[in-house]
Amino acid sequence: MIIFSSDNGAEKTYVQRIKMYDHFSNKDLRGGKRQVYEGGHRVPFFVSWPNGIKGGRTCDSPVNQIDLFATLADIVGDKMLTNEAEDSVSFADFFKESELAKRLPMIHHSIDGAFAIREDKWKLVFGSKANDKKVTMALYNLEDDLSESKNLIDEYPEIVENLQKQAATIIDGGKTRPECITENDSDVKYWWK
Repeated sequence: MIIFSSDNGAEKTYVQRIKMYDHFSNKDLRGGKRQVYEGGHRVPFFVSWPNGIKGGRTCDSPVNQIDLFATLADIVGDKMLTNEAEDSVSFADFFKESELAKRLPMIHHSIDGAFAIREDKWKLVFGSKANDKKVTMALYNLEDDLSESKNLIDEYPEIVENLQKQAATIIDGGKTRPECITENDSDVKYWWK
């Protein structure tokens, strides 16, 4: 099995590369490395495994590199313990089936203290102020607006509330996978209040 990917999106110098070379290393995605936007998290992810995957398949559903832990454990038949890889979700079944199972929500964070939660096509960016940079709370439909240019926060209050509750549960519990027995190791201060 060969896996090819990148750790994060375009480095912060992507802005200078646009000006100097007309090179858009994050294409039409917003932001770059160390930010909560898609340009900071959406990267290529290729898997070649002639004995386990039929070639030419693609997947548009989100996976996280942390999911490699659970996926590789699944492939080798190892059962994950309830106190490890608290946010890792296996996508091994995708290698055998045509669709990827629904992934649990993902939490993103930035170097400046901004956080976001993504579930299915929705991403909620929580407002924060760090290093004198203000990040406004926003809701994006990534299916229709991959460049995160249209804030839908006022149009879908029920989705905002649901994502806030899920983020609070994940962060307060210190885990995404509900079967894990770990807890957050510090007092949680919710960044959207």
